[in-house]
Amino acid sequence: MYLLASIIPDNQKRIFKIFLLKKSKCLLFSFFWYNIYNKLKGE
Repeated sequence: MYLLASIIPDNQKRIFKIFLLKKSKCLLFSFFWYNIYNKLKGE
């Protein structure tokens, strides 16, 4: 994994990091709403 990261240029790494950050934010957001939805449905 580290070797792969050293091959990829810094610019690509930055884009990849931003992509991962956005993806994780989306996952957190949907997970958060899913929990709220389940609580409302459960009542």
